[in-house]
Amino acid sequence: MKRKLSELIREGSKMHPQAFDVLQDDYGATCAVGAAMEAAFGSDSHFWPNVESCISDELFAKIEYWNDGCGYSRERIASFIARSPKNDIEIAVTRIPADGVAVGVAL
Repeated sequence: MKRKLSELIREGSKMHPQAFDVLQDDYGATCAVGAAMEAAFGSDSHFWPNVESCISDELFAKIEYWNDGCGYSRERIASFIARSPKNDIEIAVTRIPADGVAVGVAL
């Protein structure tokens, strides 16, 4: 199944509080990218694919700046991304089986 990045950020934002300077903290809070990863691949970050396999360095830097530098909410970041078809990439979502590893690829 393919999902838009903005949708994944919004969905993941409902799961835990927002984190800054990390994808996911020790309590489960996530930044905007971490929220998308959790929505796409489950809550255990040990099984998340490398972010670089899902999101370009340029897009990651934008999202990181909005999250950490500006302190924007993940919902606001999702709205920014949704307005730009170039940035609202589709990610192949793979829920992790109990004994497997997820693979995510930007399409």
